[in-house]
Amino acid sequence: MELWLGIVAVAGTLLGAVTSHLLQSRTARKLHAEGLSVEIRRELRQATARLLAAETVLRRLQYERWGARDADAAARDTAAVAALTARSDVIAALAEVQLLTDDAGARACLAELAEATFTLHYASGEEDLAVRSHRARDAADSVVDTIGRLVRS
Repeated sequence: MELWLGIVAVAGTLLGAVTSHLLQSRTARKLHAEGLSVEIRRELRQATARLLAAETVLRRLQYERWGARDADAAARDTAAVAALTARSDVIAALAEVQLLTDDAGARACLAELAEATFTLHYASGEEDLAVRSHRARDAADSVVDTIGRLVRS
């Protein structure tokens, strides 16, 4: 009888130790995941702010590039080079944001922002430029709304 009581006591102790270990491991993983999630959200917010700042600069340079379409070749080239340099900055910032989220809605908004901004200088006239400009600003607002929801969740 005493042997069985000893076996039950040892088994109970081992079961308690294993259960305790499993619960502590699960809690540690959960805390790590929450900490990582907070860090990723912070990085996503910062990367999106950099993207929107770079996009605003590119949009301004695209307007200047469009405005220089009837200027001499040197002025057109200068405007084009400035816009293309800024475009590279937007592409880098865009990639950074894309690396931080796999949300399909966010990726669609980012693609729309890039497309709208990259094609501004193709406007056929002032009215077309205004439409394209409105599209680019709406796309930027959509990125803010979409990424904002991800960051706040």
